[in-house]
Order: sequence, then structure tokens, then C-alpha cells
Amino acid sequence: MNPTTRRSGKNSSNSGESQGHKVRAAAARLFAERGFARASMRDLAEAAGMSLSGLYHYFPSKDELLYEMQRDAFEQLTGPLSALPADLSPAQKIEQLILNHLEFFAGHITEMKVLSHESGALSDDLAKKMRRLRRNYYDLCLEIVTDLLRSRRRRDLDPRITTMSLFGMINWIYTWYKPGTDGPAGQLAKQMTDIFLRGVDREA
Repeated sequence: MNPTTRRSGKNSSNSGESQGHKVRAAAARLFAERGFARASMRDLAEAAGMSLSGLYHYFPSKDELLYEMQRDAFEQLTGPLSALPADLSPAQKIEQLILNHLEFFAGHITEMKVLSHESGALSDDLAKKMRRLRRNYYDLCLEIVTDLLRSRRRRDLDPRITTMSLFGMINWIYTWYKPGTDGPAGQLAKQMTDIFLRGVDREA
């Protein structure tokens, strides 16, 4: 293979990735506006500015498209947590968990709306794959929270309830977060970390 052929192949691959990203972005907007069930593949093709046959080339079904959106989201959420340095304190790991979660959500508001509202829309096989991805992320978060409770000798607090309470704080920011009012995601993460770790019932 000569250099020209290699460059051509690379450009073709990048073009495919760019087109796939364009389709996912259009799908996120459409699913958020109409709901997954009411959006057809023809609607998706029109929203992405491509032919129906072109859309099927990248995604054979709406389910595959929604699954890929959800898979990409959880892989991006899980990756940084899996790579946290072992020498971080439990409180520092909690801070990184919240920061990672909020930065991703703040940068993907539309996608997060779709993921939150359409979590049960996938068909059986893809739903099983999605549950494994969700479970993996949950298990990582549960481990971090459990280490925190252990380090603070809070045997009175159940790790699962504490973890789900944390998710309750950070999962729904897409419904109210306004950067101009609430500040950048990093600033918001510091405030929510302080609330989670120390609460509000203390002197400043």
C-alpha cells in the first residue's frame, strides 16, 4: 500500500466517524424533542441531513443508535473513574466522581435528557448490554462511596442508599443547570461535593 492509499483510508475513516457523530447529535436533539418512540428513521435521516439509505449504512435501527449513544456516554463516565490514582483519599475520589459526572452532563445536556428519559426504550438484547454498562458505573461509584463511609466510620449509613442519594443530587442537573447563573461545572462540582461531604448543618 502506498502513502496516498493510506492517507485516503485514514480520511475515509475520519469522515465516517464525523458522520456518525453528526447522526448521534441530530438523534439526541430529535429524541429530546419528540421522544424515542415518536421519531422514525426517516425523521432521523432528515434531521441529520442525509438520505435514509445513508443513515442505515451507519445505524441499522433506532435501537442501535440509542444504544450507541448510551454506550458512549457510560464509557466516558466510567473511564476516568477507572483511572483514578490509588493514592487519592476517599474524599478526593468523591470530589473527582462528582466533577467527572457534572462536567460530562453539563457538556452533553441534550444527550443526558435522552438517556434519562429513554433508559427503558431499548429492545431485550441491547437493554441487557446497557444494564451491564450502567451496573459497571454504579459499582465503581458504590466502591468509592463505601470507602468514604469506611474511612469516616459511618457504619450507620448504608452504602447503597448513600450512593443513590448522591446520584439523586447529580443526575438531574440537565433540568435546572444554567452556566450563567450557576457557574461553570467545576465550580458547581465543588459546591455539591461540599454539600455531600459536610452538609449544611454546620457553622461556616
